[in-house]
Amino acid sequence: MLAPETAWLDRGDGICRNLDLATARCRIYDRRPDVCNVRAMYEQRYRKQMAWPVFVVLNQVACDELRKLRPEVLVR
Repeated sequence: MLAPETAWLDRGDGICRNLDLATARCRIYDRRPDVCNVRAMYEQRYRKQMAWPVFVVLNQVACDELRKLRPEVLVR
């Protein structure tokens, strides 16, 4: 299930509309929204709930799980 914060980025199949499938990189990385910026999201929403190292580990776990679900897309 997509988070409400990122649902508008979904191209309809669970893949971000800004993902370049040929390179597996974000096409708007330099101007990505805060919801796509781990540091910005931590500072804005999670700083009071957990320490930065914990947040980083949780994000890595989430990325690993996404790679398992869609290995053909998230190859890097």
